[in-house]
Amino acid sequence: MGEKDKLSLLQYLARRHAALLDRLSRRLGSTARAADALQDTWLRVGQVATLPEVRDPDAFLLQVAANVAADQSRREQRRRLEPLEIEALLAIPDATPAPDAVLEGRAELARLQEALAAMPARRRRILTAARLEGLPHAEIAARLGISVRTVAYEIERALDHCSVYLERKPR
Repeated sequence: MGEKDKLSLLQYLARRHAALLDRLSRRLGSTARAADALQDTWLRVGQVATLPEVRDPDAFLLQVAANVAADQSRREQRRRLEPLEIEALLAIPDATPAPDAVLEGRAELARLQEALAAMPARRRRILTAARLEGLPHAEIAARLGISVRTVAYEIERALDHCSVYLERKPR
């Protein structure tokens, strides 16, 4: 069938829409589902490159619409969640911290920034290189021209200083 035949079938569908809708509604048990299926049938027929020879347009269009409705139903079933699945999704804990925890964290960060600002520059530089940059003690020592033992000592003093500043027990 060519473009002319496809156009003829679409015109036939438009003329017989009410009758086809009535028959399909009885078959599917829902006028809304039947209307959706007929609309998608119009689209499918309009998009198909070649149509087979159609001897009975009513039967052909009803079969296409029934297939469309079945496809829609399968898609809906795949998307539908079971009550236990819904319950499991609702039981997922919220990882967002509570507002009081956010405020507490901000206050602690402010205290830590104060602690860092209050410590000697070299000690702060050593702590930052070790903890934030992840540099090994030997590399920090080489950069600053000090011994590895001094780096370890300065890190220990810096952590003690921060612990006291944050009102925690020193290590």
